[in-house]
Amino acid sequence: MRNRTMITNISRARSALLGTLLAAVAGAAGAQTVSQTPLSVAGGVPGNLIFTPSVEWPTIDSLANIATTYVVGDTYVGYFDSGKCYKYNYSATETSRYFYPARFVGAGHVCDASSKEWSGNFLNWAATQTIDPFRKALTGGYRVPGPNLTEVATATYLEKARSDANAYDTIFPDRNLSNSAIMAGAAPVPAGTWGSFRTRLRNFGNQMRFTSTGDLGAAPVDYNPGNAAHVLAAGNVGTVFVVSLRVKVCDPGVPPLETNCVQYGSNWKPEGLIQKYSTKIRYSVFGYLNDGAAGRDGAALRAKQKFVGPLKLNPSTNLLETNGNAEWDSANGTFFLNPDSTDAGLTTGTSPAITNSGVINYLNKFGQMTTANHKTYDPVSEMYYAAIRYVRHIGNVPEYTNLSGDAANRYVQADGFPVIATWDDPIQYSCQNNAILGIGDVNTWNDQNLKGALTRANEPAMPSLVSADTVDVKTWLDKVGTLEGFAIPTNPDFTGRGNSAYMVGLAYYAHTSDLRPDATEPTMIGRQSVSTHWVDVRENQVLEGKNRNQYWLAAKYGGFNVPENYDPLTNTTALPSASWSKTGEFLSTGDVRPDNFYVASQADQMVEGLTR
Repeated sequence: MRNRTMITNISRARSALLGTLLAAVAGAAGAQTVSQTPLSVAGGVPGNLIFTPSVEWPTIDSLANIATTYVVGDTYVGYFDSGKCYKYNYSATETSRYFYPARFVGAGHVCDASSKEWSGNFLNWAATQTIDPFRKALTGGYRVPGPNLTEVATATYLEKARSDANAYDTIFPDRNLSNSAIMAGAAPVPAGTWGSFRTRLRNFGNQMRFTSTGDLGAAPVDYNPGNAAHVLAAGNVGTVFVVSLRVKVCDPGVPPLETNCVQYGSNWKPEGLIQKYSTKIRYSVFGYLNDGAAGRDGAALRAKQKFVGPLKLNPSTNLLETNGNAEWDSANGTFFLNPDSTDAGLTTGTSPAITNSGVINYLNKFGQMTTANHKTYDPVSEMYYAAIRYVRHIGNVPEYTNLSGDAANRYVQADGFPVIATWDDPIQYSCQNNAILGIGDVNTWNDQNLKGALTRANEPAMPSLVSADTVDVKTWLDKVGTLEGFAIPTNPDFTGRGNSAYMVGLAYYAHTSDLRPDATEPTMIGRQSVSTHWVDVRENQVLEGKNRNQYWLAAKYGGFNVPENYDPLTNTTALPSASWSKTGEFLSTGDVRPDNFYVASQADQMVEGLTR
């Protein structure tokens, strides 16, 4: 038996990402009347959760903890335990460099510079990108060695997301400490030796540079705490040092363990809400091809709807059985590299071959499998449309998944993961709860190539399967505009860059309509709809108001409580506020926050909001 210790703080905070959402997906489905015999999963129907990370580079590169000043008494979210002090392990081999916990100091967050300690709380503030808390909440975090090496059972190391050449100073600004006492409690700088402690993360992959007076753009020196010349003192204020941002986690030798650690035998592994709900929720993932062409449409299915844990529910017998596509080892908790090997094998013509697969692996490793720049141009409405097509079971759009170029370029476009062109049916039960969870920035591009769009600037020819669809995105977007009380721009675009808000109309359609009206199978009878949840990463730390924020609108109209006998095509009465915002919480824009809308650029508030 494994022993869960998911208790306070991170467990509660990390429920941020999915707690309420997953409970709703699992629990609400169980409340429905179903025609099958009693189910073995919590007495109810397993829910479906589809991840749609809009992984253009700002989603990966942006700053998570946006406070410009480090406040010792505040707690910052990231891969480090904010209550622990860390030391740095140097090695001549870069992949063997990491931080490891030295001792627990609790809420004081003050460490000992003379012992060459770093504050985990400071490192979270200085070095956390927006995608890192998202990964930690969902999966426990991006584990290395990797991306192509197997994980060891006896120890776990997490690595921050790769910062690429797209990042600039407003995406992830330099961080700076100038108070000598605060500096000595945050980093290995004895009081009175350096006048400032400056760090830079952007463009440096998995590394962080630091100095006092040096040029952070200059060639750095690998920091080695065992080298007397690297003692941070007055004599090296101009030196630029660099560290690799990996951290050893769930180390039983330095109690207390982080609260998301799960025991497997004598070892511990960090886990997230995907693992916690693995017998109650089935998951799938859509993601863009890493194709920088402005005319690349849509997104690809990366992992089919499935149970990810060691056990799965057989819909024919309603009994739990061994899962042949499990994503982690039930004996030691390590992740399997290629749990969906059939799908990986069907993505051909790449060099190297695709050998990674699975929901958890994709969420942890998108943008990590190559050295190419992260995705440029994010057609988010078209990705959302692809996910809705999946629930409707009307098939992949080939133009969304065709790889091009030589074998090396095809691998880069695939981002090292399956590109699944032949879809299964994600719906297995009557009245199955379906939800979409996305993350991204609102400054999207060229996503108007959908049925009913008025203009399609910079778009290729509309795919025949899209033009033949019965869903007119402009009709549904106009319905939202009527309810919201303003005309949502569609001509020539929503807020620039050839983008649209068509995902808003699609979210309203998917939430209020039966997406499988022609289903005759007993397991399909009953209304099949989708709720929408989204995390806004606030590119450049800017939160757009609802009139310029397609995610705010999609979360509201894809998440409100739908009344009995509601007709979305004829209703013109504004939605009661209680139906879409139980808290009535105001955002910095002055708009009320929809329950299904979350803000990522202040990681602590994001996780707290999602917990509620």
